[in-house]
Amino acid sequence: DASIQTIETYRPDTAEKLEQNRNTLGQALCIAVGYDNSPVTYQTENDTSDTDLTCEDGLLIGEKRDVSVPLCTFNPNAETATLLIHPQGINALYSPLVQSLIENNHTVYAIDPFGIGQNVGEQNPENPRNNIHFSNTYNRTDDAERIYDITLALKHLVSQQHKTINVVGFHTAGLWTLIAAAVAHLDTPIRFLIDANGFNTQSETDYLTHLPIPGILKAGGLRNAAALLTPHNLQIHNTSDTFDTSWAKAAYDLTPNTTLTVQSDPLKNDTL
Repeated sequence: DASIQTIETYRPDTAEKLEQNRNTLGQALCIAVGYDNSPVTYQTENDTSDTDLTCEDGLLIGEKRDVSVPLCTFNPNAETATLLIHPQGINALYSPLVQSLIENNHTVYAIDPFGIGQNVGEQNPENPRNNIHFSNTYNRTDDAERIYDITLALKHLVSQQHKTINVVGFHTAGLWTLIAAAVAHLDTPIRFLIDANGFNTQSETDYLTHLPIPGILKAGGLRNAAALLTPHNLQIHNTSDTFDTSWAKAAYDLTPNTTLTVQSDPLKNDTL
């Protein structure tokens, strides 16, 4: 297939090809998920208590599209920040993990991406994003909207002047986070821990079933998104030897003082 051969020419195994990749396939990835580099503002709501944990509830506002994303902040203003992204939202997070991070003086952030938890609006046909019957025909897919929400969370984190930032994507949210990080073009160093969720990057069926975003394969797919995370440190686990990390390895070999760690098995919560 000619398109596959064309994409292969952007394999980032030289500095020049990596730059060409960012400018071409990277831009195609932005278009596929609807990334618009929107400014983001934060609006405090109130404090809530969930079991033994107290968090500050707020909203991230994406100004260009007037998107609101629920954000929960535990232990604000620490030097180290960790963003946790779960495919079932804030309430699905493993509370001992959150507690452990707080005890180690992390500010912990968590969001409800599009269509999850509190991120479901009134069923207004004039505002299709918030409608549970969100139609993909002329709109972005649900996963593309979730990726967009994660980019807003990433931009908020880097605006908070933390000295160290960690971002953890669990299960399918690991895939969303990987793409969000690839398109956001963040200058602040971030350490990413990504669950590949056993995704088979060679399988169109996996894309159709688990990551249905039109145009994503034309942008190099997930293997290219992983490559575009450089120069951020990246640990990707649960690859099941089916997630192609060869492009990421090629890109990271070009980037000094950064690390790429790949693990076939999933990490346990205690390890996290």
